[in-house]
Amino acid sequence: MQSLLSRVSLKVQIGLLVVLAGLVFAGSSAIQTVSRHQVEASLEAASTQRQVLDEVDKLAVGLLEARRHEKNFLLRHDAQSQREHAQAVAAMTAALDGLTSRLPADQTEQQALAAKVREGVGRYVDGFRTMVGLQIAAGLDASDGPAGARIDEAVRRLDQPRLSVAFLSMRRAEAAALTKPGPESRAAWTELAAEFQRLADGTGLRGQLDAYRAAVTTALDQAQAARAAEKVMIQAHREILEPALNALSAKAHADMEQSQALADRIGRQARSTGLAIELGGIAVIVIVGWLLAHSIYRPVKDITGVMLQLADGQTGIAIPAQNRHDEVGDMARSVEIFRTAMAEAEHLRLEQEEERRRAARDRAAAILSMADDFEASVKTKVAAVDHATLGIRGTAQTMADRSQRSGSRSLDVGESARISNERANSVADATRQLALAINEIAQQVAHSTAIARKTVEDVDATANQMEQLAGSVQAIGDVVSMINAIASQTRMLALNATKFRSIKQVQSSPCRTPLSLAA
Repeated sequence: MQSLLSRVSLKVQIGLLVVLAGLVFAGSSAIQTVSRHQVEASLEAASTQRQVLDEVDKLAVGLLEARRHEKNFLLRHDAQSQREHAQAVAAMTAALDGLTSRLPADQTEQQALAAKVREGVGRYVDGFRTMVGLQIAAGLDASDGPAGARIDEAVRRLDQPRLSVAFLSMRRAEAAALTKPGPESRAAWTELAAEFQRLADGTGLRGQLDAYRAAVTTALDQAQAARAAEKVMIQAHREILEPALNALSAKAHADMEQSQALADRIGRQARSTGLAIELGGIAVIVIVGWLLAHSIYRPVKDITGVMLQLADGQTGIAIPAQNRHDEVGDMARSVEIFRTAMAEAEHLRLEQEEERRRAARDRAAAILSMADDFEASVKTKVAAVDHATLGIRGTAQTMADRSQRSGSRSLDVGESARISNERANSVADATRQLALAINEIAQQVAHSTAIARKTVEDVDATANQMEQLAGSVQAIGDVVSMINAIASQTRMLALNATKFRSIKQVQSSPCRTPLSLAA
């Protein structure tokens, strides 16, 4: 892994660490977002089923109210019960419409149950309307019976107690037959009607009685039909409405609990999955960060040690990490160039030192040779001067002797003067040669001075090169400091990722406290 990381630059390595952190954060955020949407969908489905349950409860309450007003109507046969029943049916229909509108389109089973409930409500309402119509046609009470009131007035005018008692018994049986239609109640009324007809013979009530009996027979038939309609209504309630409502309520309750359980399960799975991804991502980031820091720290440390050895003048050491393709490798290769330059500078310094010593030796030898030559030349010239002086001295002595001997030897004196003149010219020539030798010595001394000045300039140039090499060493030290700073920032990035995960765990905890948030 470290060899693989060393093939790319530090910028790419740090970018890889940042990308890993971004992927972990993006993966955790994506899971949280998807799970939140799924939880919201499940909670919305649970809320829809709760609304369905509310509508089912309203429908059940409306049905109970309708049945209560139905019973009141059957007992009282009044218009008030009929109106209250109509209001209960309207509320039940509104609840059924609300239920249908809230059912999801994909809930085919609930849609079928709602359609069955609507069918049962329709059959119940139709049965009640049929029963009410038949009851109205038959008369809502005993006094409203067909032609009953007219016969009652005629019987009262006759003022016959037995006839009045028979009439009241017949009307009571009529009321019982209309209230509870059936063969027994109808047979009882038929028997009492025959008894009343027997007692009413000769009273002039025959025509009214026949009309009454025909009307009551029709009313009893209608009451029987109303009773059948009531049975249909009751059957619709018991066999259709109640089972459908119970099934719809159970289905909605089960779907609501299932949706709620699904939301809880998705939430738990999202939290566990997000935690696993975050922990795994942090572990990967820590491992990669450690490998990255280790792959940078060790070579930088080795290169730092090598640079310290180079600073001590050890140019024969090997530079590590030159095969890396990142900034550390560039730094190692720069140090190698610096080491090579130092080795060459040291070699040049040694050569210059040897050249300086050789030049000094040559200069000293030249000076000694010049001194020897000068000494020999001076000795030669001095010897010549000394010889000439001795000759002049001898000549003078001879001239003095000749002067003392004879004044007649003027020619000899002239010859001696000529010889003295020649000897003086020889001394002058020797003096000129001595001056030329001294001038030559001065020129050789000036030449030696120029050579010494050139040597000093070469030494100064070598010192300047050494100062430049020292500046290169300082620049490489700055590069090492920069690499150490990058390694410190890498460790800080890993520490910040760990802190970020800790904060995320505290924020996602359901029982977090201000102290934990502060931590």
